[in-house]
Amino acid sequence: MGADELPSTPNIVGPLRFTQEQLVWQGLELDSTYQRTYFVAHSLVDALRKRDYSKFIQTLNQADKVSPQLETTIKTYRKYLPLIKKMMASNYSNGPLEGVNRKIKQIKRTAYGYRNWSHFYTRIKIEFTIRIKKRKPIRK
Repeated sequence: MGADELPSTPNIVGPLRFTQEQLVWQGLELDSTYQRTYFVAHSLVDALRKRDYSKFIQTLNQADKVSPQLETTIKTYRKYLPLIKKMMASNYSNGPLEGVNRKIKQIKRTAYGYRNWSHFYTRIKIEFTIRIKKRKPIRK
């Protein structure tokens, strides 16, 4: 089965034989506030992923009658709106930097701390300079 193909049988959940999608829709029908919260939250995430600032602002302005937890998140978004606008306008990501920080923390955890700073610094340099050469698979 390729990545584009869907399974022929739906993924059945629980003893009542519902698909996951049916369970979500049944849950959304229980409460209008929950339903509104669900769609506003997904719209905000979608706007952030696509870096669509106008859609993000539009969703923030239309976000009413949502859960208290999402209201808190929306207040935070409004507080940092200028920074969010700059982030969406930029093509840069802090992902590589976060990866470096994660690797350094892993070195610290593995070694249970270094007494000598120069040894710790050397270990970090070793980790970032060694390149593992990928080999071709044995089987064809």
